[in-house]
Amino acid sequence: MPQNHTIEITETLQKQVTVQAASKEEALAKVEQMYQDEIIVLAAEDLFSQTIQLVSNEIT
Repeated sequence: MPQNHTIEITETLQKQVTVQAASKEEALAKVEQMYQDEIIVLAAEDLFSQTIQLVSNEIT
């Protein structure tokens, strides 16, 4: 008998960015603003990891 299976796919994107700043707090704020303004955009080439796992299955 066929069953429904719910599969979860998770991708993690990661990019390192270097900025000049007077402090680590300023550097974080700059990068957060750049990300919000879409100056920094993560794309497929920034794929760091992926998982595919069964979430649930139910008998139909």
